[in-house]
Amino acid sequence: MGRFGFLVKLVSCIGIAIVSCPADAQNRGQFIESRFDSFDKDGDGRITASEANRPFLIRQFDKDGDGALSIDEFRAVMEKAVNRQGPSTDAGKPWQAADFVGDIPDAAPISQQSVLAAAQYSASKKGISFLVMYDGKPIYADYPNGGSATRGHELASGTKSFTGVMAIAAIEDGLIASLDENVSDTITEWKDDPLKSKITVRQLLDLTSGISPGSSDGGQVPSYASAIRNPTLTPPGEKFNYGPAHFQCFGELMRRKLKSGGSSESPLEYLTRRIFKPIGLDYARWRSDEDGHPHLPSGAALTATEWAKFGELIRLGGTWEGTSIIPQSKLDQCFVGNDANPAYGLTFWLNTKVKPATRRSIPQIRFGSDDLTNTTKIPSDIVFAAGAGKQRLFISRDAKLVVVRQADGIVDALDGKRDSYSDLEFLSRLLK
Repeated sequence: MGRFGFLVKLVSCIGIAIVSCPADAQNRGQFIESRFDSFDKDGDGRITASEANRPFLIRQFDKDGDGALSIDEFRAVMEKAVNRQGPSTDAGKPWQAADFVGDIPDAAPISQQSVLAAAQYSASKKGISFLVMYDGKPIYADYPNGGSATRGHELASGTKSFTGVMAIAAIEDGLIASLDENVSDTITEWKDDPLKSKITVRQLLDLTSGISPGSSDGGQVPSYASAIRNPTLTPPGEKFNYGPAHFQCFGELMRRKLKSGGSSESPLEYLTRRIFKPIGLDYARWRSDEDGHPHLPSGAALTATEWAKFGELIRLGGTWEGTSIIPQSKLDQCFVGNDANPAYGLTFWLNTKVKPATRRSIPQIRFGSDDLTNTTKIPSDIVFAAGAGKQRLFISRDAKLVVVRQADGIVDALDGKRDSYSDLEFLSRLLK
């Protein structure tokens, strides 16, 4: 049986008639989401093997290895089957601009023409949401290709940036002494390991801890318990090694810190109380590991509007409506690169020049992002959160901009497939 035949059989066996799936992107998206909800009995945003009653379905299409299907993994299965049935009536349909929701001052680094150019480009590269804020005010929001203003979309590795801010809050609250605190002071199993005993909180979060990353974005996210058992590959601080294990180790650190302080909160509950609630941010769902602990490297799903709130907190230097949530002097430690990778701070990507040899040695730079330093049009202070499928949250204090870009294609990206979207092209179109 060919790949397509397998997909048809798969979709049929879980009770979905392909021919009944609407052809246009908007209605097809709603149809797929309704079918997902019918299997997701407990409403946690995941279809488990027991809920699907088809264990092979999970094994075949669970790309992140968490033992369940997310809405994006489920959608990928359906879209592949539907698209192979024949061309959609939406194919080749011209992109239509949304209405502007705010005025653009003459002094702004964007114009209506430049915003529309970026919106059209994003839509042509599988974009499903595009939101622009200038100086704290929404300017433009577009949800093409079946996107929705109200449906949370997985951020993939865009989730990572929350962890850096959580760490800064924990330092401010006295849970962590400093970024240079040894992790082994809390994860005491590391004390007798000659390399792990030297790992600092900073090195966990700038991905130079030396710990085996567990996998790249395309592999399984380890549980907290598994992550802290990962071996070290290099001495701390020597090499940038991208992957989820660092963040899960930090999750275990935070779990123990909270527990020793007499709190029953999980790291996610702490993040919600400390950061999300003060700025009115609501996430749609957040995946957990096999032990029920929140995935910190890739677990969140947010709407564009909610993700933009986090970006606005960063742009304002940690204040919200005049109230300090995190001191800017501490928050800005997230935007300092390291010797092994100057383009990565504490869980944020930076607009910093890196040596050609460094660029070639780090796949996430070589294949995942462009060199934004090649044009003066892009603000030098721009920082961003980035996830598989080209999920993006761009922030610039100098330009007074927060920009969200979400897209389909997470599963394809986790499969190692590259698309033609370019950050350089997108931002060059956006900025006048």
